[in-house]
Amino acid sequence: MKSGKLIVLSAPSGTGKTTICKELLKRNKSWIFSVSVTTREKRDGEIRNRDYIFITNDKFDHLIKFGDLLEYEWVHGNRYGTLMSPLEETIDNNKIMLLDVDVKGGCTIMEEFGSNVISIFIEPPGEDINEQIEAVEERLKKRGQDSETL
Repeated sequence: MKSGKLIVLSAPSGTGKTTICKELLKRNKSWIFSVSVTTREKRDGEIRNRDYIFITNDKFDHLIKFGDLLEYEWVHGNRYGTLMSPLEETIDNNKIMLLDVDVKGGCTIMEEFGSNVISIFIEPPGEDINEQIEAVEERLKKRGQDSETL
């Protein structure tokens, strides 16, 4: 029986998924991080093939055409996706992989890999939905790397 696990961390953009993932990986040295592909430009401090696999729109289309992406989405005017083969390799080799994806992507991964998935949703800070929206908007503005028009 294949017993590898995919730990899916999902949350709205600006909620702190990346920070949480970095801490989890620091504390769990044997875990693997799922490196997403994206068509956006590399940000300061990011390392190619560690933080993201940066590709062209043509290459992204190629991955879709040949079924190499399990899930993909447009986010803030750029495309992001999860490669299928590293997920399968993780399960087949009884490893643990951490994924930082949006909610829709998390659902797709759960549908595909079922009992091999542990899904964690990170709720934005705040007592109610209005406070949560304000907190996320403020974080995204401070980050200053996404378009104001969503």
